[in-house]
Amino acid sequence: MRKKQPTQADVAKLAGVSQSTVSIILNPQGKDHLLISDETRERVQAAIQELSYVINPAARTLAGGQNRLIGVCINGSAFPLDQHGFYHPYLVGIEEACIGHDYDMLLFTRSDGGEGARSIYRNGLNHLRIADGSILLGLENKEELARLMKEEYPFVFIGKREVPEGAISYVAADYYTGTKAVLMKMLGMGHRQTAFFYRLYNDATKDRERGYLAALANRTDPGLLHVKRQLTDKEITPAYCREVLDAGVTAILVEEPVMAHAFIEAARLIGRTSPADFSIVALSDNDLAYLPPAILHELVMLKIPKLAMGAAAVQILDQMIAQRHKPQEPVQITIPVTFSEGSTIGPHFVRREI
Repeated sequence: MRKKQPTQADVAKLAGVSQSTVSIILNPQGKDHLLISDETRERVQAAIQELSYVINPAARTLAGGQNRLIGVCINGSAFPLDQHGFYHPYLVGIEEACIGHDYDMLLFTRSDGGEGARSIYRNGLNHLRIADGSILLGLENKEELARLMKEEYPFVFIGKREVPEGAISYVAADYYTGTKAVLMKMLGMGHRQTAFFYRLYNDATKDRERGYLAALANRTDPGLLHVKRQLTDKEITPAYCREVLDAGVTAILVEEPVMAHAFIEAARLIGRTSPADFSIVALSDNDLAYLPPAILHELVMLKIPKLAMGAAAVQILDQMIAQRHKPQEPVQITIPVTFSEGSTIGPHFVRREI
């Protein structure tokens, strides 16, 4: 049996005050709150933090204690003006599913008061509790995720996240299968020396890496080599491209489209082109608005199912909310990816000396 959420009565008991005193402190209307001492306020605030109690006004008038609210907490701006919105497709999927499941969608925007990063907790309190459950995107603070787990608050993460304290529910793109499949295709076209370049080494990158290595493990060809390196698009210079290509690499997998574009442009400056001299694929479709239109038609890219991931997160969360008073196992699903059509992958022909 899942533990019930703390009430004002629980706060009052722990603080050694009446429930009406707690109510006045939480809802300072009229002059009554002026009569409460600072020492009493401090005891009540300490009890609130210890119990992780969050006031939920709407829930008082709703049968079953539900608001029909799904929260969305994003690590960064959901509607940026100075950059293209990374999270927009996920939000569209979430919104459409919320409508279908009869929920309102509540976007949490307050930062932690420091560097502008979004935080689940403020002054020690979980401010997501105003919603029946929440969907999280991009949050890196695993301590906060572990704390949410301990509180048994319903939440689903979009993207794979591993927390040392236990498993959490998430919806992720199947980078492993997608990466393995595209590299197997390239190997089947005659490529033998490959490279995998990535910018960040996070959970998604680890899945791509596993798929990359799994594809190589399926082949026993002599001379099958690979190169892995963490780098940014700024480090992809003509000199570096020459070093990679002169080493014999002909199949290149990069984490992001901007990295693929940087490699193609740098290679062009040394007289190398794709797919004649090398094949290249981007293992995501992020930040496409930063690229020239021509490259969008040429580049083979892994297409992340962002709309489907947002919708699936709502469906899972709806089930968690409905069963919130019962023990639950985390739900972890991966959604298949697809690849765009393009011209940057082609067969490798071994050039013979005459």
